[in-house]
Amino acid sequence: MALGLTLKALTLDLDSIMKNLEVADEYADLFSSSPEEKNKLDALILAARFLEIVSSEMKQQNMTRKALAAAMGTSASWLTQLFRGDKLPNLETLILMGRILGLSFEVRSTKISNDANSDNGSQINNLRKLDSKRPPFQNIEMSTGRQ
Repeated sequence: MALGLTLKALTLDLDSIMKNLEVADEYADLFSSSPEEKNKLDALILAARFLEIVSSEMKQQNMTRKALAAAMGTSASWLTQLFRGDKLPNLETLILMGRILGLSFEVRSTKISNDANSDNGSQINNLRKLDSKRPPFQNIEMSTGRQ
């Protein structure tokens, strides 16, 4: 009888382990992506950094998205799509936002270490490693033009 319970417990543990492995594989698939998907993710992250600066300056100037959209000659809903990440801003859009808000964007590059560049199945973890090693906005400098 004790042997039967042990075999049953072992079978349950094996089933549990197999289910956990299946879930782990499905979870890993969520983060394994094609180079195109990785580029899209990087573009979204970079756009979010720019738009965070824009949003912060809008807050300092008490400017609403509706007012910024009007100054840009576009709709508030389109601007909201940018800030939600549904659309990516192009460089002309960023320059226009900057001019309206009195901002100047400067971009500089930094070398990515080889370990962060290797594709070990998790681009998101690589980005988190890179982000944790630098202060916010290290690669994006902002000047307001105000003294």
